[in-house]
Amino acid sequence: MSEVQKQNRILEFVSQTDPLTGLMNRRGLMEKLLEAAPQRNGQTACMLFADLDHLKQINDTYGHAEGDCALKQIGSILTDLGEKESLVARIGGDEFIVVIFEREKREYLVRQIREKCAAYNASSEKPYLVECSVGIVEFICEPDMDVAKLLESADQVMYAAKQNRRKTVLR
Repeated sequence: MSEVQKQNRILEFVSQTDPLTGLMNRRGLMEKLLEAAPQRNGQTACMLFADLDHLKQINDTYGHAEGDCALKQIGSILTDLGEKESLVARIGGDEFIVVIFEREKREYLVRQIREKCAAYNASSEKPYLVECSVGIVEFICEPDMDVAKLLESADQVMYAAKQNRRKTVLR
């Protein structure tokens, strides 16, 4: 029985985790958010949608290993920002989500992302910059909330922010 439980924990981890960054994947995020929502019913929270800028250019110019390095760095920056109870996930390619249950911190987090990216870029010897476009939406925690619709709304806000990004990733 113990071996079966161990195997089930491994399978659950693999099904909910992004193998490159070690963050939750889309499925893990959706499950954890729906699990947390009933305990925070009626509470306002924020979903931060971050998209690594110019990943294709990094991959095409410097190779996929460098693209992976940039993805890991953004994952690390977003994880370092999070509160103990926040949720951080890589939900696909170059897209990341941070759910924060303290909405008053939302502007602080956006500033911190920019500052941490700038600090990394200043100390890095990489020939490219690691930056991301960020969109944030507020939502009310509810046991039956539509997480897919929430992701879509955050994605739309992020794409509006993406219009202001740099035109190139090169230094």
